[in-house]
Amino acid sequence: MKRKAVVALVILLLFAAGLRLYRADRLLPFSFDQERDAWVIKAMVDTQRPVLIGPEIAGRGFFLGPLYYYLLLPAYLVFNLDPGGTIYLPLLLSLLSVTAFYLIGRVCCSVQAGLLAAFIYAGSAFMVQFDHVPWNVNLMIPLSLLIFYWAHQVFIKNKPAYLPGLFFCLGLYFHAHFTAIVFLAGTIILLLLKRLAVNKSVIVKTSVAFLAPLLPLIIFDLRHNWLNLRHVWLLLFSQTSRIISNPAAQFLSMIDCQISNLSQTLFYQPLQPILFCLKILLAIYFINLIIKTASPPRSWNIRTLGLFYMLFFALVLSFYTESVPEYYFFSVLPLALLLFSQDAALFISRRGRNLLIIIGTVFVLFNFYTVLKAENSNSLYYKRRLVEFVITEAKGPFQLNYTTAVNFDNGYRYLFDLYKAPIVNDKQYPAFTLVSPHDFSNIKSDYRFGIIGLVGPVYEN
Repeated sequence: MKRKAVVALVILLLFAAGLRLYRADRLLPFSFDQERDAWVIKAMVDTQRPVLIGPEIAGRGFFLGPLYYYLLLPAYLVFNLDPGGTIYLPLLLSLLSVTAFYLIGRVCCSVQAGLLAAFIYAGSAFMVQFDHVPWNVNLMIPLSLLIFYWAHQVFIKNKPAYLPGLFFCLGLYFHAHFTAIVFLAGTIILLLLKRLAVNKSVIVKTSVAFLAPLLPLIIFDLRHNWLNLRHVWLLLFSQTSRIISNPAAQFLSMIDCQISNLSQTLFYQPLQPILFCLKILLAIYFINLIIKTASPPRSWNIRTLGLFYMLFFALVLSFYTESVPEYYFFSVLPLALLLFSQDAALFISRRGRNLLIIIGTVFVLFNFYTVLKAENSNSLYYKRRLVEFVITEAKGPFQLNYTTAVNFDNGYRYLFDLYKAPIVNDKQYPAFTLVSPHDFSNIKSDYRFGIIGLVGPVYEN
């Protein structure tokens, strides 16, 4: 069985890589986050100094750790600062996630559950689309799987010696997303509930393991009067302190986000009636799961741990004052997928292989078709074509204008800089104007590259 499982895993890795590399150059986005990252990496290369902070959270003054920038740096160096090389980092992380789903699923659930979870993640069009986007959120799924594994060892297997591994991953999560705060709070609550006997050496090792990944942020805060730590406080209390008029509805909407993520992972963007029915079935499944877990005899098991984190995330984020994007729950999506895969594998083993073949075929065909027809009109491919077209048409120095100030120009400025385009501010040279989608109604474009229009060349003299 072990050899068959390894062969199946290798096939899944090839399957996952193929889906993610298919037309990757046409689908790779180069927008807000990617443009920001490109300029940061360029500054690191030009100054030859590493940054101590990562992306800022929604303009709130709180910065993540810089790990994602460090991981991006080799891709930019290998591809001579061309952002096209960034597709390989999310690809690598996705392959690590497929492997982790199998290995951790095998340990925490069963071999069949691990393989099923890895299969769903590898073939999901929802996850393929997610893995086409290079941004810090790519770190969430592999890190949350590692957190779940260490938490399983500590809380289910009662092995306090694994606490350093758990808290090291929690520290790393502060480089991925600010929901690391929720993960950390939930883990501390679990420690208090379990009342584990932890000796002093483990406490010291755990503290060091947690602080080690945070060292760049700590150095930054020491230099800037604890600026980031103070903004963590503001983020927590300015964005979560409010009186909820209907707390039950808010909490249920957070649960709905998690169910929606899992349903989209199974079948991405189906017809609305199908999606609605799938969400209803998954809601019934999780209600049944909660009832089973709460019914006597109660014990700490994989379901207890997974449901605790999922419900705790829903509870905390229900106090968030702004709209909550579904990707905030990517922290617990792997837990939901593992729990679902565990019960699905058990159900399939009782019903026979024919059911597995039928469901697997429908899953593969639907998601494969979705991947085949995927498009991205705001991709690096279209932006590169526009830049190359302008440089070719100008045949020398040229003026460059933008119709609106919505920061859509950052990526183009980076690409023109990368191509060493001779942009000047002199009316004797031809002028090109990039037209954003906001201005299509009142400005007629001569050319169209994805979602961006182009006017020019215009000769003023």
